[in-house]
Amino acid sequence: MDNSLVYIPSPSLNEPAKWVTPTSCVWGGPRFLRTIHVLKDLYPQNGRLFCTILGVEDANLTTLVQEAR
Repeated sequence: MDNSLVYIPSPSLNEPAKWVTPTSCVWGGPRFLRTIHVLKDLYPQNGRLFCTILGVEDANLTTLVQEAR
């Protein structure tokens, strides 16, 4: 979980694509998240990989507190 296993494509031409850890991701969550990545929008067909195998969960109150920090 501490390895950068998740590829996040570039959101714009000005920002590079990046690799992040599963702990910095959620499966489903609000679109306003900026530091935590919502994978359901990027990889809708890969729920089993992210949720079952990597243990990524939906956003919750802890996610929102982490985002606010």
